[in-house]
Amino acid sequence: MGLEMHLTMMHKTITAFEPQIMILDPLNSFVIGGNETEVTSMLMRLMDFLKTEQITGLFTSLTGGGGVLEQSGAAISSLIDTWLLLRDIEIGGERNRGLTILKSRGMAHSNQIREFLLTDHGVELYDVYVGPGGVLTGSARLAQAAQDQAAQTARKQDVERRPARAGTQAHRLGSPDRRHARRV
Repeated sequence: MGLEMHLTMMHKTITAFEPQIMILDPLNSFVIGGNETEVTSMLMRLMDFLKTEQITGLFTSLTGGGGVLEQSGAAISSLIDTWLLLRDIEIGGERNRGLTILKSRGMAHSNQIREFLLTDHGVELYDVYVGPGGVLTGSARLAQAAQDQAAQTARKQDVERRPARAGTQAHRLGSPDRRHARRV
């Protein structure tokens, strides 16, 4: 089936179904050989149709290991309003998932990598945890968080002990009244 037929079928299906969001997974499956120009043209028309119909489009693109991750493969990055990059992060023999926003047209956004987990409750994002070697994820993040919590607890306990120690030292020295009292 050619690209024009794909586009025609997508238009008909979208018009009949009237979705609020349309997902195309993966968009780079249309790229075969040297047809990038035709794919780009088809995707531009599809995105224009979706915007006209006020339908959110979610497009995924697969990348090969070791390749350039920040290219769309169909040369449509200028058409995309928000571009998220999901990647594997390998640290300490663990593979974890990271998310970053490469661009988001018209709105402020973070440039930091966030760890995310796929759970029974959906996607969970974790705050950035930066250690001496960079962003920490997985068990390295949990271990560093536990160390930081232990250090904070130790500091808190030390602060709480200081007034008690100060009172003990004052008692040993004697109160100001005792030191200056005259013996009769």
